[in-house]
Amino acid sequence: MNEQDRLEVVARLNALRRLMTSVLAIIAGEQRGRAQLEQLLEEIEAVQDQEEDPGVDPSLAFMIQTKTDDEMKSILSAALERARSSS
Repeated sequence: MNEQDRLEVVARLNALRRLMTSVLAIIAGEQRGRAQLEQLLEEIEAVQDQEEDPGVDPSLAFMIQTKTDDEMKSILSAALERARSSS
């Protein structure tokens, strides 16, 4: 993948992240939606806390899952914070 392709992927991912955060913030604006998003955030954190220590050389699958969970937590946290600040 050349540099231009990488930049395009990064731009698309950033756009999707911003849109997802905005949509989730709208959902979190309602009490029921906020409660469901907070529960999802807690579930992601609980799963991470229960995972075994990968040691010095974690597998690629473990690293991908960890990064995925981190990004999900980041998006959910940003959406919840945006909903709190706008209410």
